[in-house]
Amino acid sequence: AQAGEAMYTGGSSGLPTTTEEVALRKIHWSHGGVSLYACGPPAFLASPEALQAEGLSLAGRQASVPRGSFLPSEGLKQRAAAFAESVLVPLAQFFQVPVSSVAAAVGPSIGRGRNVHGLICFNLPQHEVRRSDLCRWYCEMCRLLASNASGEDFSTAEVASALTAQHLTRFLEFQASVRRRR
Repeated sequence: AQAGEAMYTGGSSGLPTTTEEVALRKIHWSHGGVSLYACGPPAFLASPEALQAEGLSLAGRQASVPRGSFLPSEGLKQRAAAFAESVLVPLAQFFQVPVSSVAAAVGPSIGRGRNVHGLICFNLPQHEVRRSDLCRWYCEMCRLLASNASGEDFSTAEVASALTAQHLTRFLEFQASVRRRR
């Protein structure tokens, strides 16, 4: 997706419950191939006040980017860059997926994260994340990879369990090697 493009999805599960319309809009920012998205209902994406609360602003006519693009504050850029370096890039490398298929996201509808048509979006934490937290993010990655596969032959829990079983030993070795590099 290009900056400013929006993707839409229904609720996070295939169950016949009420679903909210959720839009995912790319922010004009990237770091090492990782992008940043705003995630929320269309009303959120149209509210300058709500966007500002998340550290976003709209580009005006004088900006060097297309008018109406979402621009991150300096603080949001720093948090997203640190998260990309300490969590998202290592996870992409570990799972052997393109770095562009993982992203950080802010907004009221991101929850613990979402798999939107194969784009794995992680909720950008408010606090600093350390590489030692990789195990938690590894489990979230397994859950998010599994969430796109549910509704067919296997449940999300079954797929997450299979991913964990397949990769956990190698992940623990990977995590130990990351700690030794410091």
